[in-house]
Amino acid sequence: MVSFGAAPALIVYEWALKGMGNLGWIAAFVYVAGAALRLARFNVMLDVADKRWFTGIPSPAAAALVAGFVWIIDYFSIDPISIRWWAWSVTVFAGLTMVSNVPYYSFKTINLKKSGAVPRDLRVRARHRAGCGISRKSSSSRASWDTRCPDTSPRRGCGTPGAGDALSRCRRPEGNSDRAPKRSAQARTVQPSGLHTSERP
Repeated sequence: MVSFGAAPALIVYEWALKGMGNLGWIAAFVYVAGAALRLARFNVMLDVADKRWFTGIPSPAAAALVAGFVWIIDYFSIDPISIRWWAWSVTVFAGLTMVSNVPYYSFKTINLKKSGAVPRDLRVRARHRAGCGISRKSSSSRASWDTRCPDTSPRRGCGTPGAGDALSRCRRPEGNSDRAPKRSAQARTVQPSGLHTSERP
């Protein structure tokens, strides 16, 4: 209430509205009353209001509007007396919009943590394969690898008893894993054409 209600009203009153007489303090009072009612309505409707929308402009945004107007005019060294009606209009506008029924988007539904998130099972697989020196090949070999050799738990990774046997059984074959290795011509045993295994000497 003090930061977003009384402080902006006092600043703009001392800065430009003081010389306007009754109109000056009426504008400051409208802003302070609007901030108080806005805070009270927010506390009452906290459980029933839609989280996606604010009913009326929030008091921090109204305070930023008034304080920002003062800061911009002072930055460009403009005489506040020459634009005091503009200051009066901005102050009254900020006070009335806080108690209005106009909905303002709250941006509470935007969740930045979900963007770019990696599933936990993929992180576990990547950590396990990187630690054990297993490299990725083509998509077909990866599919056959996942079918034949499921990943072991990272807690039983490299360097623990029993992990070497699991990795030795689940080595990724080179090339296309779907085809069985062909036997070379030298390894084939050719029997003589005159001998038959069924005949006895």
